[in-house]
Amino acid sequence: MAEEQTFDFLKTLEGRSYPEQEVTVYIDEAGLHELHQIGEDQKYIGDVDSKEYKALERRKKALVKQVGASAMTFKARGVAPAIVQTLVKKYGEAEDFEGLQDELLAAVLVAVVNAEGAEDRRKYSKDDAKKIRDLLPNGAYTQLSNMINDLNMNTAIYDETIDAGFLPKP
Repeated sequence: MAEEQTFDFLKTLEGRSYPEQEVTVYIDEAGLHELHQIGEDQKYIGDVDSKEYKALERRKKALVKQVGASAMTFKARGVAPAIVQTLVKKYGEAEDFEGLQDELLAAVLVAVVNAEGAEDRRKYSKDDAKKIRDLLPNGAYTQLSNMINDLNMNTAIYDETIDAGFLPKP
């Protein structure tokens, strides 16, 4: 007689694989601003052989290293469409877009990795996500938000397009 095998189906569903994405942002806003200004100044100077241009080029190389050291890579995993729908319903009725974004970020954020490779893998709360939104430079938060929205759209597309046989739905 064959040995009976068991498993917990609900745990299997809860742990199912959703798409993962990551985005790297830079939090040295002052360095980014100076890099942009150097680029503008170099366009104005134009002559790549001039002393001024070369001095700016040396400063730019140092800034690239400095800004690179501020890299933060956000790693996220999509969630079940039912979770997204629940959050949209919860916050959409109150027209609380920031609350929706905070709770969605908390639901999908798996880790943040700094430029040295150290990881912060805590379970992020809605309050943590609000702090991220409030403290991250605007451009960096926009990149993060776009990735989160794209990730969850990909999850919804996956759920709607693939049938149980791993074939596209008709």
